[in-house]
Amino acid sequence: MSARPRRKRATSPARARKAPARKASASSSQHATIVYVHGIGAQPPPEELSQAWDRALFGQWQGSATRMAYWADVLHAPADADARTLARRPGPARDAGEAGLLPPQAQQYVARLEARYGLSETANARGGPKKKILPAPLREPVARWLMKRFIRDTAAYFFDAQKREAIRERLRAQLDSDLGPYVIVAHSQGTIVAYDVLREARYAGLEIPLFVTLGSPLGLDEVQDHVGSPLRRPRGVAAWANFADRFDPVALDGALANDTQPKGEVDDVGVSNPGLNRHEAVAYLAQPAVRARLGDVVGAVRGRSVGPKVIAKDVIRATDRPAEQRYPVLVELMQGEDGSVDDLRQRSATIHGKIVEIVGRVSGASARQAEELAQVDPLLRYVGAKLTAREIDHLAAGHGGREVFRIWRNARKRALLRQSVRTLQADAARGGYGATGESIHWAVLDTGIDAAHPHFVTHESVAAAWDCTGRGAAKALERTGRKAAKDADGHGTHVAGIIAGVQKDDPRGLTGMAPRAKLHCYKVLDDEGGGDDLWILKGLQHVYDLNESSATLRIHGVNLSLGGSFDPEVYACGHSPICKELRRLWRQGVVVCVAAGNEGSVPVETPDGTLDLQFDLSIGDPANLDEAIAVGSVHKEKPTLFGISYFSSRGPTADGRAKPDVVAPGERIVSASSARGRAGESDYVELSGTSMACPHVSGLVAAFLSVRTQYVGRPDEVKRILMENCTDLGRDRYHQGAGLPNLTRMLLAT
Repeated sequence: MSARPRRKRATSPARARKAPARKASASSSQHATIVYVHGIGAQPPPEELSQAWDRALFGQWQGSATRMAYWADVLHAPADADARTLARRPGPARDAGEAGLLPPQAQQYVARLEARYGLSETANARGGPKKKILPAPLREPVARWLMKRFIRDTAAYFFDAQKREAIRERLRAQLDSDLGPYVIVAHSQGTIVAYDVLREARYAGLEIPLFVTLGSPLGLDEVQDHVGSPLRRPRGVAAWANFADRFDPVALDGALANDTQPKGEVDDVGVSNPGLNRHEAVAYLAQPAVRARLGDVVGAVRGRSVGPKVIAKDVIRATDRPAEQRYPVLVELMQGEDGSVDDLRQRSATIHGKIVEIVGRVSGASARQAEELAQVDPLLRYVGAKLTAREIDHLAAGHGGREVFRIWRNARKRALLRQSVRTLQADAARGGYGATGESIHWAVLDTGIDAAHPHFVTHESVAAAWDCTGRGAAKALERTGRKAAKDADGHGTHVAGIIAGVQKDDPRGLTGMAPRAKLHCYKVLDDEGGGDDLWILKGLQHVYDLNESSATLRIHGVNLSLGGSFDPEVYACGHSPICKELRRLWRQGVVVCVAAGNEGSVPVETPDGTLDLQFDLSIGDPANLDEAIAVGSVHKEKPTLFGISYFSSRGPTADGRAKPDVVAPGERIVSASSARGRAGESDYVELSGTSMACPHVSGLVAAFLSVRTQYVGRPDEVKRILMENCTDLGRDRYHQGAGLPNLTRMLLAT
């Protein structure tokens, strides 16, 4: 995309002569990170505020190229949301007794500023002239409220050393002398914070091509009494541009050039903001003069990100928060040309070592301590870790585009809770064709399986069990004894019982869709039904490796009755890390069945109370994977009459593809319970959800493959046969998919 033509910068008639400034090289500022520093009052959450500033300045979100030094929570409770737009509360009086709580010096500071702005009743009683802040009557209450807020916040900053240090630390957390260059864009009181921090000796060598101040109070004598007079351009700053609206009450003295030593160290630019609140940050940022000045330095154009997009959006949202906090991330590795396992292992080991080195360097910890701090967990194509915002920046800056392809959030997935064998014609197929799932192996990635449950004893259904919820490789679990695979949550056991097994000593009792199929248990969700993406990836990689190490497929299919929300701004639909691994399994020959999600009905607060509203475009991740079989839910006995379950997620996908693929019984499904033996609990329990619908299709396909073995390892053909032989329920394609699978018809057609 071509660069926007440069425009002359708008200036006020009284703008001071600009002194020569150090000029940063074009190469060094090409990917400058812009650091925002907000001003007075309570603010929206940091990610919301940062994106609002991005949109005002560039027209769209700028990814990892911009960061917000967020400090509003140091002075204001989050509930103080009235400052989302400062003009909405024009005139609250100062809190009762507030002045008495301030130390004497602070009280003097408040009194001087109140007198300057005509807010002091004492000054008016003495006949002192009242400052006319804004010309229009409607604007004066806004200005008076702004000044009261400004006086209160700056008093807290100047006279509370603990809060002042906490606020400064928020900006320091976004700056790193080993990274850069940085462009600092500060508004209101944020200009005081930025000026104070940038003048610290540690940042003398930091490369800052441009320091932008918007609506700054640095020209006030009362402020200079605390930051120092005259003002001096910080040593690392190559150029300083100051923008002020002459009706902005906070920037009462909007010209800073005459206050600097030597004179003219600041380029003062006059602007005119729209609306009543002439101090509003987004109004300043949207000014053509401000946009042009930023564009001159960082090479940014509207509609184009100003930096490399190595760090995913949801990681940036999280890391705009306190610097000491650690965030779970997935580091996706760049792959070599050969893509061999040895090459992947070497790359994973290399990034593992570099993460430990970065954590040690940034935190000052030893290599052993850094390993524990980061909790590094390497896989073949990903490395999981818990990193601070600064460590993430170092990893992206030092290795992005070379060893590291993308840094994703290690998101959480959850279990999807809400006479079905007959509904899918599995009983007829079992009697007529012997479709029992014999010799077919299916992986269940869930909360675990109670391997000792009587339902799985008759056919020794659980062939193997693995725990993926700890660091390191998947750990094998025993099938019997004290250390046998267990399921404290119960979700995985219920899902597994739908696929395989049979009620012990009762041939007419409850049975799985493929009673003789073998189950491979992968515990990827914890005892509360939630799990990290890394755990799921670990299980999928283990399945892939088992198949690669054998001449034939050892595991023929996987069931994922889990999922999470999908943000199309973070990754393309169906291309999340989990989707990529599932696609690799599918191409290996493994059938992938995924629950569509339970987001078809969402509770919404209305004036009439909470109502459940139905939504399209509610297919979650990884159900939006094109290659997978996404399964929605219907009534277990009368699907044609009752249609699609109210909770079942509907299509299309976010990029317009038809999903779900099929529907299966998911309402009030009775299956094995891991709570057996507890007081008042039976061996079986009734649950609902697409989590229950998905294993119906997994079991059905396992039963089909046990008879039509020629289709083993050919998931594309299996999916085609499945969908071509469904019963049409007469519902919308984006609700029912191809309809209700019919195992007998599938066998007849082949």
